[in-house]
Amino acid sequence: MKTIHVAGGSFFTGTEIADAVMTYSLELARAELLDIVEIPFIGADGTTQRAQIRVGWRIDTIVTFTYGEVQELIDAEASFALIDKTELLHTRRLDSDHD
Repeated sequence: MKTIHVAGGSFFTGTEIADAVMTYSLELARAELLDIVEIPFIGADGTTQRAQIRVGWRIDTIVTFTYGEVQELIDAEASFALIDKTELLHTRRLDSDHD
């Protein structure tokens, strides 16, 4: 599990989700763009909740690791949606670099 830290707060989420957020955020920053993404996270009361966070250009996003006996939060739909956005943006950016 990992925690995503942004200006609006911290969100305890799954490793794959956090990695996908960071990869997408980096791709957005390279293109000097921003986006809002929705992610699942574990709230203070232990329930799964959802948050919308800004990522990308000039947005400080930090991820920290959690070690120990913690059940991994998995949301394949959220992870794949972020991966798809990253790949689409990367392809568009590369295509525009060649024009």
